[in-house]
Amino acid sequence: MILRDVLNKSLIERAEEVELLMLGLVARHNVLFIGEPGTAKSLMVDNLLRAISGAKGFSALMHKFLPPEEVMGPLKLSELKNDIYERAVAGYMPDCNIAFLDEIWKASPAILNTLLKILNEKKFRNGTGTLDVPMRMAVGASNEWPIGEGFQTTGALFDRFLIRTTVRPVSNGRRDELLFGELPIPDPVISLAEIDQLADECVAIPFSVDAKAAYAEVIDELSRVEKIKAGARRMRASVRIAQAAAALDGAATVQPEHLEPLKHTLWVHPDQQEKCHKIVVRICDPTGADIAEIMTEADTLFEGIGELTDPKTLGNMKKLGSCVKKVSRIGGDKSKEAAKLLGDRLTSVRAKLLGATTEEVDLATNSSGS
Repeated sequence: MILRDVLNKSLIERAEEVELLMLGLVARHNVLFIGEPGTAKSLMVDNLLRAISGAKGFSALMHKFLPPEEVMGPLKLSELKNDIYERAVAGYMPDCNIAFLDEIWKASPAILNTLLKILNEKKFRNGTGTLDVPMRMAVGASNEWPIGEGFQTTGALFDRFLIRTTVRPVSNGRRDELLFGELPIPDPVISLAEIDQLADECVAIPFSVDAKAAYAEVIDELSRVEKIKAGARRMRASVRIAQAAAALDGAATVQPEHLEPLKHTLWVHPDQQEKCHKIVVRICDPTGADIAEIMTEADTLFEGIGELTDPKTLGNMKKLGSCVKKVSRIGGDKSKEAAKLLGDRLTSVRAKLLGATTEEVDLATNSSGS
């Protein structure tokens, strides 16, 4: 999908987060990003809006003193004279297609109840009537997961975000690109109407027999082995995520590999993420599990790279070359993508260590056949 490609080119190491945005947009479900400051959470949404012609955005930084007027719109003074409590919503959240809510757990009690209804039902009670909110997706962001007492007080809001993930800092291997590289600002490449058409089409994509069996196995194992029991609404909504994954893949039916994003939807409490991830990937995408294991190994090796004269650095570089070969041998599109990502990252690190350009390193590597 061209939108995915454009967003990935405008960001560094955000392919998974971009994919989740695509799924949320097509499935019309909300996405939650948790990550430390400066991990491009808001930039991802800004670039998404830039790339979609006709899309209306809204953003707000939540805090306990934020008045409802700054989110839902100011009261219409003309209607107050008639004893009607109605807001002018144009340009505010009830009028948007994509919303970005930063520091989401700090939403004030005055906003919370209205926010819950909009996020879940896409409805907003305004004066004596109820508006259909044209919002396709809301993206929430915070620096931390709600845990302890915070989880108890924000549980209802937390549940309104079907897709939830951690956004990690850019790796050391691409730090120079982050600091000194130029990232393009997206131009519009797709219309909101085209996205809506894809969203409507994805609902009709059927589950294959294998996908149904895999989903049942995932739910059963999460419940039986790890005591992770997603509610009926969350399990049902996750079906749409799998259909959206199939639609974005251009598939005619949902296959087990299209269930892989459900690792971000089927857990209930933040401390269940890792267990859920392992079960979903192992059952639905064993090839992806093998790739993920190699990529995790590579991440550790990259973190251990220091100066060129350090023997550990040379050893890690050699092992990383082996990682590229191992992930390439797995086969398939995901293998090719992972091998390219890992190879590009390795080239960038080599260039930095040698004080050369990536083009010079590529030329030397190709010449030597290594």
